[in-house]
Amino acid sequence: MAAPSHKTLHHIAGRWTLNKPLSNPFTPVLALQGVNGFIRSIAAHTSVHLTIHQPNPSSIHLQQTATGASIPAVTEDWILDWTWRDGQDPLFGEMQGRARWI
Repeated sequence: MAAPSHKTLHHIAGRWTLNKPLSNPFTPVLALQGVNGFIRSIAAHTSVHLTIHQPNPSSIHLQQTATGASIPAVTEDWILDWTWRDGQDPLFGEMQGRARWI
């Protein structure tokens, strides 16, 4: 994904689309995370879109969708305070994560 010059790391709100010709393949990362080959194959042939809202500087709401496939949309809320939180992902199941600006 290429960002316009007026966007900064701390202000990334907007709609983003993965530019596959300018990006590294992401299927090897999915393989490392244990995603099965069928889902990796489908993911490699879909368009990935992110819609990001930043209600304040310490919170990010992200919705990821893949068009052209039956991969379910993923919505995540990141509170950037480095606190562990439980989550549920359609591909990975139960997980824990934390986030902060670095």
